[in-house]
Amino acid sequence: MPACYRYGDRRLKALYFFGHGVYGCFMPYLNLFFTETLGFDDVRVGVLASLLPLMRIVAPPLWGAASDAVKKPRLLIAGALAPSIVCISLLVVRPSYAGALALVGVFAFFYAPVVPLVDGATFKYVARSSHDYARLRLWGSIGFIICTVASGLPMYFCPQELRWFFALLIPCGVLACCAALRIPECPPLRRGKVGLRGFVIFRRFPVIVLTLCTFLSWMSMAAYYTFFSHYLKRRDVPVHLIGSVWALGTFFEIFVMYYARSILRRIGVKGLLAAGLAGVVLRLGILSFEPPWAVVLCTQTLHALTLSAVLVSSVTYINREAPDHLRSSAQGIFSAVVMGLGFAAGTQLAGWLRQAGDDPFMLGSHAGIALFALVVFLMLFHDSRPECAGAAGG
Repeated sequence: MPACYRYGDRRLKALYFFGHGVYGCFMPYLNLFFTETLGFDDVRVGVLASLLPLMRIVAPPLWGAASDAVKKPRLLIAGALAPSIVCISLLVVRPSYAGALALVGVFAFFYAPVVPLVDGATFKYVARSSHDYARLRLWGSIGFIICTVASGLPMYFCPQELRWFFALLIPCGVLACCAALRIPECPPLRRGKVGLRGFVIFRRFPVIVLTLCTFLSWMSMAAYYTFFSHYLKRRDVPVHLIGSVWALGTFFEIFVMYYARSILRRIGVKGLLAAGLAGVVLRLGILSFEPPWAVVLCTQTLHALTLSAVLVSSVTYINREAPDHLRSSAQGIFSAVVMGLGFAAGTQLAGWLRQAGDDPFMLGSHAGIALFALVVFLMLFHDSRPECAGAAGG
C-alpha cells in the first residue's frame, strides 16, 4: 500500500474533527462577545464578522495555488492554523475596536484558506482510495457539535462571562495543528503548470451558474451565522444553551454527509443543490416570523439542507470539473467567491438591515435572496454529466 494511503482516513478525520472543533468553539459566541463584552454595535459586529469572508476572497486562491505548486499541504495547513489560533486567542484581553479589527483581520487571513486546503488534500486522497469526501468531512460536523456544546458548559455557572470559550479553543487549535502535520501527501495523478490556472473551469456556463447560486446561498445564510446567537439571546435563551441550539443543527447535517454519495447518485448535483437552496428559503422565512420555540428548534433540522446539501453538491461538482493537478486552486477560487465574497456581502447587508429594521426584516430579506437563487438555478443550470454525480469522493 502506498505511503499516502496508510492511515490517511484516520488522520484526515482527526484534522476535520479538531479543525472544525476550533470553529465550533468560537462561532456561536464570538459575535455575542463583541456585543456583550466589548460593547460594539450591530454595524461594528457586521464589519468584524465580514473580515473572515473578506479574507476568503484573497487568501484561499493564493494558498491553494501554493499547495498545488509545493505539494506540501500539511505544512501549509499547519502554518495557517498556528498564527490564526494565536490571534483569535488574544481577543481574551478585551482589546479596543481598532485592536479587535487588527487581531480578527490577521486571524482571518490565516484561517480563511484552511478549509479549502483541507478539502483539496482530501479530494486528492479519496481520488486514490475507496473513501469518499462527505464521510470524511462529517467528522468536522462531529467535532463542531462536541466543541460547541463543551465550550458553552462553563457559562452555565458564569453566564455573564463569555470568555470561557477561549479555554477550549486553544487546546483544540494545538491538536488541529498536530493533526495537520500527519495528513497524507499524495502526488498528483497528472502534473502540469499551476499558479491560478484553476480559473479555467469558471469559464463554463454551468460552473458560472452554480457558483452564482451558491454565492447567493451563502450570502443569504450570512444573516443566520452572524446574528442567530443575538436572535436567541433576545428571545431569552440562556447563554450556556445557545451553543447547544447551534449544535442541534449541525447534528442533522451529519446524515446528509454520511449518505451524500447515495443521494448524489439518485438526484444528482442539481437535485441536491436545489434542495439546499429551498431549505435556505424555508429556514430563513420561518425564522423571520419569530415562531414559537418548538418551531425554531425544528428549523434546525433544515441545517442538513442549508449547509450539507449546498456544500457537498457544490464542492463535489467543482472537484469533478477541475483537473487533478488544479483541484486545490479551483477549490480555493470557489471558496473565495462563494464563502468569501458571498458571506462578506451577506454579513454587511445583515448588519445594515438589522440596524435599520429588526430581525424579521433582516431574515425575510435574506430569504428573498435565496428564493431568487433557487429560481435562477432551476432555470439555467444543466449538468452535462449527471451520471457522474455519485462521485462524491472524487
